[in-house]
Amino acid sequence: MPRKCEYGDYQTTPAFAKQVCTFLKNRYTLNPAVVIEPTCGVGAFVKASLIFNAPLIYGTELTPEYCEICSREIAASRIQVINADIFSFALGELKELVGSDGHHGLIATVATATKTH
Repeated sequence: MPRKCEYGDYQTTPAFAKQVCTFLKNRYTLNPAVVIEPTCGVGAFVKASLIFNAPLIYGTELTPEYCEICSREIAASRIQVINADIFSFALGELKELVGSDGHHGLIATVATATKTH
């Protein structure tokens, strides 16, 4: 595993991730079709985002060991953990994984915003 200082590694605590997701759900009544966690680590926000009942949850993570931990700890068919660098990962490719149930617009918007910045 890489040293924590090499990538600025910080693992969000599960309690804080749950608090943030609960706040967002209650305060803004969020009901997302897709959740994308760009730097999921071992999965604190991925697990906490289950509160949204989104049919699709994606976590990307640069460190393979963290991907393994996240996948093992939060096994659910609607969660996909992808070992990739979010800055080089083509979010537009997620369109192919989403299907034809009307969620393409969200993914396309995220992909477009990422490419322009």
